[in-house]
Amino acid sequence: MFEDSFALLEALTPKRIQLFREIYRSKPCSIRDLAELVERDVKNVWEDLRRLSEMDLVEFIPQGRVKKPVIKKQIIITT
Repeated sequence: MFEDSFALLEALTPKRIQLFREIYRSKPCSIRDLAELVERDVKNVWEDLRRLSEMDLVEFIPQGRVKKPVIKKQIIITT
């Protein structure tokens, strides 16, 4: 999907990295749960998660009426 690592880095905004880290750390049970953990609007979290999913980094596991975000591929992020 990304022709080079610079394209990947541009797509990984600080807020998307925060979501990725929080999924890894807290294992939230839903998108709404994740939004509460990072104190962001559910709609904005959903948009960022959708982008992470397009990058093949996150996937959603249906659990009843909710979708659980899980890490599909681990990446190393240094700051």
